[in-house]
Order: sequence, then structure tokens, then C-alpha cells
Amino acid sequence: MQHSNIMSIVVIVGVLFSSMSQQTHSCDTNVSVIRCSDMNLTFLPEIQNKDAIRLQLQKNYLSTLPILRGMSRLQYLLLGHNQITSLHLETFQGLVRLEEIWLRHNLLSTLP
Repeated sequence: MQHSNIMSIVVIVGVLFSSMSQQTHSCDTNVSVIRCSDMNLTFLPEIQNKDAIRLQLQKNYLSTLPILRGMSRLQYLLLGHNQITSLHLETFQGLVRLEEIWLRHNLLSTLP
């Protein structure tokens, strides 16, 4: 009887940890440094602070990016380790202060 109880506890704990690792976390987009890295994101969340200077999106599952309208103060855009297959020139229009874009480890074959 005791062996059966131990097995039940192990199974429950295993299911709990498995479901926790698959959860998508939310990130705060109402700050000047938006940290949304390693959160299993498949799309860009709505950016609440258009005055953000840094947008960290590395280590997610993004395949494309929307146009980043109104983010004229953005200086750093970190997109490494995603699944981005293409970028559109319009995505970067209006980003007049953009200094760095990190694109390492994506599926890009060409740049706009």
C-alpha cells in the first residue's frame, strides 16, 4: 500500500513540473527596458510603452515581426535565437534611434 502512494506522488509531481515548463510567461511591456526573453513567445505582445529604449525578445519562437510603429526611442532590438524567416523593411520605419539589432540564430536567408 505504501509503495502505491509513493508512485502516485511521483506521477503527480512529474505532471506538475511538465505542465509548468510548458507555460508561457507574460512580460511587462510598460517599462523602458522590455524583457521578454526565453518566454516561449510565438508572437510579439502588445507594447504598452512606446518610449521603450530596449526590446529583448531573444530565445523565443517568433517567426515574424509586426511593424514597430511609434517606437521612435527604441535603441536596441534583440531578436536572437528565434525562428524568424523574413523581415519587412516597414518593420523598422520610424525607428530613428535604433543602434543595434541582434538577429543571430534565426532562419533568415536575406535581409531587406
